[in-house]
This record gives sequence, C-alpha cells and structure tokens, in this order.
Amino acid sequence: MSSIQDLITTVYRQYYITQCVHFSSLTFLLWDYIVTFTDEVELFWTGKWSYPRVLFFVNRYQAIGWQMVHTVGVLTVTKPGFERVGHVWMHNMIIISAVSGIIPIQLILSFRVYGLYNRAKWIIGFFAVAILATTAAQLYLVIKFSPAVTQISIPFLKISACQPTPGTTSHLFIAPIPALVFDVPAFLLVLLRGVSHLRAQRNIGFRGAALIRLLVRDSIQYFLIIVVAYSGSIIAFIKLPDIETFATFTYTASIISVSGSRMLINLRKG
Repeated sequence: MSSIQDLITTVYRQYYITQCVHFSSLTFLLWDYIVTFTDEVELFWTGKWSYPRVLFFVNRYQAIGWQMVHTVGVLTVTKPGFERVGHVWMHNMIIISAVSGIIPIQLILSFRVYGLYNRAKWIIGFFAVAILATTAAQLYLVIKFSPAVTQISIPFLKISACQPTPGTTSHLFIAPIPALVFDVPAFLLVLLRGVSHLRAQRNIGFRGAALIRLLVRDSIQYFLIIVVAYSGSIIAFIKLPDIETFATFTYTASIISVSGSRMLINLRKG
C-alpha cells in the first residue's frame, strides 16, 4: 500500500509543481508585457523596420507564445488517452523553445557589441560563428544527455508523469555551458570597449557619448543576470530533484527573455 501511496504522491507533486511553474512564469512575462506595453507602442510600433526592432518582437512574443504552449501542454497531457503522446510532445517543445529562445538574445547582444565597435565586420563574423557553434552544441548536449525516463500513469486519477529510469544518470547540468561560453567573450569585448571609452572620457571631463555608456552599462547588467540565471540552473541540475530542476529552467528562460527586451527598450529610450 505504501508504494502505491508514494506513487500517487509523486505524480501529484510533479503535476501541480509543473502547473504552478508554468502559470507563474507566464504571469511574470505578462506582467512585464503590461508594464512596458506603452514603451513598446511608442518605440517599436512605428518607424522603419530594423534588426533591433525585429529581434524585439521575436524575443518578446515567442517567449510569451512558448510559455502559453507549455501551459496548455501541462493541462493537455492529463487527458485520457493522450498521456504518452503528450509527454513526448512536451519534451520536444521544451527543447525547441529553449534553443529558439536563446538565439534572439544572442543576436541582440551581438548587435550591441557590433554597435559599440563602430560596425566592425569582424564582430559580425565572430558572433555568426559563435551562435552557430553554441546552438549546435546545446542541441547536441540536450539530446545526448537527456536522462532515460519511465512513464508512470495513474489511470483512475487521469494523471501521468515521467520519472528517471532507475540506474540512469542525467548530465543535463552541462547544457547551459555553451550559452555561457558565448556570453563570456561578448562581455569581455563590452568591458574592453567600456574601459577604453572611460579613458578617453577622462581626458574631456566625462562629457558626451551617453549612448556608449548606456550600451556598456546594460550589457554588463545583462551579463551578470545571465551568469546568475545559468549558474542557478546548473546548480539546480546537480543538487535538486528533477521537477525542481525543471522549475528553475523555466524561470531562467523567462528572466533571460525579459532582460533582452529591457535592453532594447533602454537603447531606444537612450
């Protein structure tokens, strides 16, 4: 009897934590959308189309869209007859959304560094290679090191969950590392440009070039947020049970998306 009770407790726990995570993450994204909507209308709804404008809409709306898909998916997988297909579908959606959510952020950061270096062509070439390499590496790591899972169904509860197969080990904690590897040289390039700018400004009493200071400041703040978010995910992958690990990953994706949108808003305001 105790094993059945433990099974029911585990499945219920996974189901409700997953629900709470998706709903709260979606709420966070919608809250940011509401408080910055007037800025979006004023700064991005009119004028000529540009790469930053396209990236703003892609980053913001795909994050909200993917989170809605995940939220609907959590409710759908509990319907009778849909459990097996539902969990495979959710797993694939999580992988796709994770990778597609990181690419716009990397492009936003690349164009910011590109602007800081007066549109030097080598910056574009460097980041193009870096984005392709890190995207390929993330896909490989997620697919290669995803743990084998066993589906657990409670028919009379119409709820199912996936548990790691006994004897298998997950190494997904290394999945965020390629994104960090991309961000480190970007941060160093921004820091180098910021230091050279401060040296030049010191000679003229720190006047002018407010846009460069804004770019450097926001880029450094973004990097610190990214380091904290990814480090938290890595620690969670190692230390926490699987469902809590999933929760930290979902919040990390939302935080990164909001950070990217705020960078572009600040840039337009500046």
